[in-house]
Amino acid sequence: MAAKPLQILLLLLLTLAGCKKAPHAAAATSSPQTPPGVKSTPLHIELTAIPAGFKSVAGAVDPIRLTGADGEISIARGTSTDLAMAARNEEARLGGLPQGRSLGSIELLCQFGRALLTRGLYRDESGTETEEIRISLLAARPLVLAYRYPAAGSRRERLDQALAVLRSLQPLP
Repeated sequence: MAAKPLQILLLLLLTLAGCKKAPHAAAATSSPQTPPGVKSTPLHIELTAIPAGFKSVAGAVDPIRLTGADGEISIARGTSTDLAMAARNEEARLGGLPQGRSLGSIELLCQFGRALLTRGLYRDESGTETEEIRISLLAARPLVLAYRYPAAGSRRERLDQALAVLRSLQPLP
């Protein structure tokens, strides 16, 4: 009678050992590889992850540039350490563009502290209605993350992409 529980245990162990995934099955079900990030020594930051659908422009580190099917993200030097002034400057910049208007701004917190997100619409040089999200922040120096895309797209998806890039920024030591 004592041999029966031992046989069941042995059978259970053999069954579990046979249920392990084969190496090729594990590779097929794993998530896709994240493209390597971008380090910018001049900006003192690293973009640790590039959003799906975007690729880094080779050699672009000041500013960092990412291009996608219908949009472009850049991370460049900002001009002001005063975020309120950055918002006023952005509103004036948008007002000076063809059919430009500000859609407002909001303050948010990120890994660098306070940041200011602004959105606006304008007509680009080809006449296409373009929306732009700009996030002004203070890292080792003032920075501006800008995301330009055709206004016809999903605003929520674009906002999520811009915030994902912001979350992927890390200071360089």
